Parts: sequence; C-alpha cells; structure tokens
Amino acid sequence: MRRHLSSPGVLQGYTGRAVAVQTIHLADQPNLFGYKRGAKVVRRGADGYADPDWAGVVVDGAWRGNPSGGPYTATYRIKRDRGDYFEAEELALLTRFDTDADLRDEIREKIRTYALPRSMPPARGVDRKEPARQPQEVSTCSACSHQIRPREPGSMEYEYSPGQFRFRFHSRCNAIWREEVRRRLVPPSRL
Repeated sequence: MRRHLSSPGVLQGYTGRAVAVQTIHLADQPNLFGYKRGAKVVRRGADGYADPDWAGVVVDGAWRGNPSGGPYTATYRIKRDRGDYFEAEELALLTRFDTDADLRDEIREKIRTYALPRSMPPARGVDRKEPARQPQEVSTCSACSHQIRPREPGSMEYEYSPGQFRFRFHSRCNAIWREEVRRRLVPPSRL
C-alpha cells in the first residue's frame, strides 16, 4: 500500500514516525522508474481512459522515497506532442502504442514473461467451443493495460479455468496476441 509524502524530505508512515526521504532524478537511477527517458506515454483522463490530448514523451522524472524500500512517488515531466510540457505521477500514465509494431513488441514481452498466455484456452463443453466472450463491464486490457469500454466492438475475454484466469483484450490487441500465439505454435516453415 502506498503512503504519502507529507512535506519535503519527510515521509509519514502508519506509525506516524518520520523517515528520511531522498529525491532521485531519472537520469541518475533509471532503474527506480517505471518509465524511461523517451518512453511514449499518455495520461489517463478523469474517466480512466487514455486522453489523447495529454500524449507525449518522458523527458525527466523525480522519484521521492526511501531507496531501501517502502512507499514512494514518481513524477514525470512529459513533452506533449503539441510542444508544451506537463507533469504526471506514474499511476496516472499509460504506455502509448502508436504502431502495431510497438504493441506487438509489448505482447511478445508479456508472452515471454508469462504475463500473457502462450496458447488459446482449451475448448470446453459438448460443442467444444472456445471459452471466449465479449467483456460486459469496464475492464483492463491484458495486453496494453488500457481500459476496455463495456461491450466495446471486437473486444474479447478468454477464460482459462471457470471463474479464474481471465484475459481481456481490445480488438487490435486480441488480433495481435492471437497472431503471436499462432506463430509460436506453428513451425516457421509452415507460416
């Protein structure tokens, strides 16, 4: 659970005792940050969806917390596509995928690290249908981490075990994920 910074240099914990806080810049220790310099990002709007008016590239960041562990905040300075700058906390940002190649790289990495399934869910039932359906509520895409609107055209939800292990995708993310799963299962000579 994240705790908040109450004043410069002091972190208030659950016990009320003060802990020394350091400010570290992105260029000094990039490993502390979720986004690197040059990362393409977009800020979440008030509705939780990506707001294209607030899209840009990370140019700097400040990490505040105790490097030995515990709560922290990471704030980024972002150059907007239209030229001006804005600041946003890490939790308010999403990775931006401008091309299918960008999205495909993300999906491949998630398959490689087992964050996404490496195969389609097994067929179940008498008719051996794929356990898939359109998401009925607001959910997060398993591939790009952006929100999916309820009943968004082409969106898909796969269930790998009844009531568990659900993976949800936008239409574009689903198509690329399925291509990558198929590519992994079919020998290169047969593609």
